[in-house]
Formats: sequence, structure tokens, C-alpha cells
Amino acid sequence: MSRINVKRVFDGIAPFASRLQELDIEVDDIEQISFFSSKGGSVPLLRKLELYIETRGFKEPSEETPITVFNAAPALHDVKLDIQSEHLSQQSYFACPWHQLTSLDIDGPIPPKTFHDIFIQCRSIKRAFFTVGTPDDSNEVVDFPRHNTVFKHLSELKLSIEGIFKDETVFHNFVFPNPCLFELHVEDSSWPIIFNAIPPGINAASLQCLELTGDQLVMDNNSVNQYLARCLFLKTLILYLSRVPPGSIFRALTVVPLLS
Repeated sequence: MSRINVKRVFDGIAPFASRLQELDIEVDDIEQISFFSSKGGSVPLLRKLELYIETRGFKEPSEETPITVFNAAPALHDVKLDIQSEHLSQQSYFACPWHQLTSLDIDGPIPPKTFHDIFIQCRSIKRAFFTVGTPDDSNEVVDFPRHNTVFKHLSELKLSIEGIFKDETVFHNFVFPNPCLFELHVEDSSWPIIFNAIPPGINAASLQCLELTGDQLVMDNNSVNQYLARCLFLKTLILYLSRVPPGSIFRALTVVPLLS
């Protein structure tokens, strides 16, 4: 669809924006489409948003249309984004009520700092899926909070890691007391990524599904034994840990009473 036709479609949608409850958008770019820069409060009934903008993130922020239409959307709880941009967490670039979301899926990848700045606002989150990576800048500095951030509502966390950085850059001071599902995937790469297979803060006692895949994931024998011994409700276990001796995993599984 040409840019002119896309603009006409959104011009036609705009008068009915206040009625929208679900919105699934896939476009090349949003330049000259005024719908996206509408004032917050324009979509008061919107509950679910899926947004893919192919060219978003490849220009300077000042050259891109700010997305403000989804700000002050009191019913919005489920968001899926496919936008590659380190500026995604900036309110002036993409205004989103992160604090009220219960489900968030960002398939960027986005840099660790952007992930951190967004995730720390998601205090109501129940399901979170992120792709985190730094293809261009491995020296990014993340301003960590001094105190732990506890995500007491979160039950599902899936992370796909792409880039050159340490695990504490992603998980530092994040605590997940009640996860039912945790998946961590480190993409195959020649980069020297070393990631702790079980990051701090992932409580084992409530886990029902655990999936860890990636050549770069590491875990010492004692940690394997101790962690799996606390997984009392584990039902599904998927491991691809070439750096962890298989014998350590098999010995650890003998102490998991409810594994099936």
C-alpha cells in the first residue's frame, strides 16, 4: 500500500478512534500520518495494541514523528511492539502508559538501557517478552537503582539476548518472586557473551516451566544442584547448555521431586 493510501486509511480511522478496542498496525513508516501524533486520550477504550513500524529507529529522533496517541489510554493493558529504537523509552518519542500494562512484548531488539528504563515502569506486568541487544554500542552505561525493584505480579518472563554485554546489565536489582515460566535464549554468535544461566532474582520455588538455551550460558555444578532442588513445582524443563557438563544436570534432576 502506498504512503498516500496509508494516510487515507488512518484519516478514515481517526473519527472513530474513541471506539477502538484492539488495534493491529503494520506500516513502513508513519511520516505525515497525523493519527499517531494525536493528543493522548484519543483512544480511551483501546485494550490491545500491536504495532510494527519497519523504518522506526533508523533516523534521529528529531526527524521522526512522535507517537503520542497511545498516552492516557486507561484501558490499554496488552502491547506488542516490533520497533528497533534506543529511544523507545522516551516519552517524547513513544508515549505509552507502561505502568498499567499487564502484557508486554517488544521484539526489537532494544539496548539494555532502554529495556531497563521501560521495564522498571511496568509494575503491573504479568507477562513480559523482550529481545535485548546492543549491535552497535557495547559500552552503554545503565543507571541502576540503589534498591531492588520487585515484580510481584509477573508470572511469565521470556528474554532473547543479542549483543555484547553482561547479564547484570539486564537483571541488576530486579526481583521476580512468583514466576511460573522463565525462558532465556542467547542467540548464537561469535561475540564473547557470557551469561549466568539462572540470573539473580528468579525465584525457583514457583517455577513450572524453565527453558535455558545458548552456547554462552554458564552455570557451575553447585548452582545447578541448588537451584533445581528448589524447583518443587517444575513440570517442563528445556536446557541447551553446552558449557554445563551433562552429568551435573542429570545429578541435579534426581532431587527435583515433581518434574514431569
